[in-house]
Amino acid sequence: VAKSGYEIVRVAAPTLKKGECLDTCGAGDCFSAALLSKLLPQLCRENDTNRNEGKMIELNVLQPTSDILLEAVSYGCKGGTWCCQQVGACIKTVKREDLH
Repeated sequence: VAKSGYEIVRVAAPTLKKGECLDTCGAGDCFSAALLSKLLPQLCRENDTNRNEGKMIELNVLQPTSDILLEAVSYGCKGGTWCCQQVGACIKTVKREDLH
């Protein structure tokens, strides 16, 4: 859930049943990594396009209601949720196929 002006924006996120959350250690890091793995390619693509056209970078991707940002946040939630189902932050490295 985020706030854009007066509008509340909801993002799809997985839920866990009782007993499925084994350890929250590293969940924030995994959220951030998953979010950035979706968001950075979009930001780089927008930056390259604008640079080639001689424009300033417009960060429309980062607007709270941007579909790209909402998808990245949702993917981050999947990453954090996945991590909570593992014991220990570094036992198993999350892979793209783990979040689909």
